[in-house]
Amino acid sequence: MPYVYHRVPSSPVGQMLEPLNRLKETQPELYAQHTRKYQGREWLLQRQIERLGCLWNDVIHTSPVPPQRVYAALRQAGWQKRFPTAWYRIDVVTMGFSEANTVIYYSGSHPSQARFEPFAIEKLADMDTLPAATFAYYRQQIEAGAAPLLFHQVPHILHRGALPIDALETIRVDVVS
Repeated sequence: MPYVYHRVPSSPVGQMLEPLNRLKETQPELYAQHTRKYQGREWLLQRQIERLGCLWNDVIHTSPVPPQRVYAALRQAGWQKRFPTAWYRIDVVTMGFSEANTVIYYSGSHPSQARFEPFAIEKLADMDTLPAATFAYYRQQIEAGAAPLLFHQVPHILHRGALPIDALETIRVDVVS
């Protein structure tokens, strides 16, 4: 079965996993907390996803790379800090991901190189490993004493719509300190 992954929020609210812009209206404090990760990249908050007719924060951001692989790469690159341990494993078939409500985002090494492509389940199998550029980025950030962005240069699966939390499987990543 094809899966994508989304980190379980530290303080889940409600019965649905919702895009950030919905939280702006319903949970402004939580919205403010989550938008802090865009510091220095505020332009992303206004980025248009033309294929879906919405903004960057009108979608749920997921990764085709299992979090266990992300964590292993971080450790191999020298990361010694805490790693999020609870993740939703989302079955894209059961949750109705399709070309009509989901796109694949490829970031490129510069914002001008970014592109959005139609979602296709068949493409997920080729996206479940970290790109070499991501591992190099992890090393560079860790050596500089900075916290790396977990999914830098990793294709994102962007889904327009909310997902029922009770239909999502929660998995844990073993964190050894």
